[in-house]
Amino acid sequence: MKSTNPKSALLSALLIMIAISLPFISCSQSGKDVSVDGKTFTVVTMEKGKPETSNLEKITFTGGMFDNEGCHIWGFGNGKYTATKDGENYNFQATTTSAKEGQMIWSGMVMGDMIHGDMIWKKEGQADMAYTFSSMDIKMVSLDGKVFTVGLPSGDSLMVEDFTYNNGKFESPACYEWGFTAAAYHAWESDGNIQWQSLYESPKEGKMLFWGTIKGNEMTATQLWTKEGQDDIYYTINGTLKQ
Repeated sequence: MKSTNPKSALLSALLIMIAISLPFISCSQSGKDVSVDGKTFTVVTMEKGKPETSNLEKITFTGGMFDNEGCHIWGFGNGKYTATKDGENYNFQATTTSAKEGQMIWSGMVMGDMIHGDMIWKKEGQADMAYTFSSMDIKMVSLDGKVFTVGLPSGDSLMVEDFTYNNGKFESPACYEWGFTAAAYHAWESDGNIQWQSLYESPKEGKMLFWGTIKGNEMTATQLWTKEGQDDIYYTINGTLKQ
């Protein structure tokens, strides 16, 4: 019988142990927390199955914190995120909070310069609301040159004015007497219609967020007025294309 070299046997045993341990080392690294800091995405967020509720928002990852700037108007700030590597992609989770509006729990995947995922909005006294968000397949459009004649609530009656879109800005002249001025608008296609939004800001009177849907020549929109020391005020707006 051929004798066995003790040194050779020891080396073989060590190589086998290393080979067996490599998969476990790889698996443990794949679950390790990583950073996606420095990434910024423009996303469309909507209630699941309700494209008419879509909003264009900006998501950022900075300093270990996740932020959706579109939620600031409701008092939500940024929140710490965790992320793990998944092949070439990254899974992440984050929670943002508002003193009045509860929690938003975000989870999703970062894929290079794209992102998608889900959000659950939890608020006391309100059933949980499910949302989706995605940066994929957003088709921006221009409303420049269009004018809609709309009815704005004014006390117990309706005030008629023109909403105009020019040079990338939205104008609602009825708001100017409170210190609001024309502001940039964003519009995009969604489920065959056009969604749009614009944010007005006044040094003394707070913020007015407009968002709406254009179907053919008809517009339905919502106006939210937020001001410190004042309850949020919502207005429902309807209009028809003038030109």
